[in-house]
Amino acid sequence: MIRFFAAHPTAANLLMVALMLAGLLILPTMNRETMPEIEKFEVRVSVPYAGAAATEVEDSICLPLEEATDGVSFIQERRCEAKDNFGVMTLKMQETGDMDQFLVDVESAVDGIDSLSEETEQPVIEELGRTQSVVSVAISADLPLPQLNQLAEHYRRELLRDPTVPMVRISGPVAGGNF
Repeated sequence: MIRFFAAHPTAANLLMVALMLAGLLILPTMNRETMPEIEKFEVRVSVPYAGAAATEVEDSICLPLEEATDGVSFIQERRCEAKDNFGVMTLKMQETGDMDQFLVDVESAVDGIDSLSEETEQPVIEELGRTQSVVSVAISADLPLPQLNQLAEHYRRELLRDPTVPMVRISGPVAGGNF
């Protein structure tokens, strides 16, 4: 094939022009989105429980949440994490379900729980979008933890001033006082 186009340069040029014209004809029909609409398929239920150990959170938050959401339609996956001071349940909806109805079903199931401990705060229910970390920045300084928190918050605010940065999340502290 290379030998043919080397011997007939006009054929190569005609093929290139034909491909460019085909691209120009297809261009108006291409689907373009500056900010694509991201479908949401997950709901997170967070329940703070100050002073509780992970085992207590498991018994008094995760188990009631799991029992209450058993009847919710279109659940594809359900997972609950019990950590010290809070429990978090994430419910993933099947793609065939309606997100608005799914959210209403989850809210009514959680509102119907009467076995949560008196010390727990109100459950926070939120839709989760799809986000991915683009950059991770570690902040390390020979400072006490409160001042390190202030420093991280300062840099978070500075990054959010840039209109091209939609979200900045602080996570930490990690061992040694690093974020």
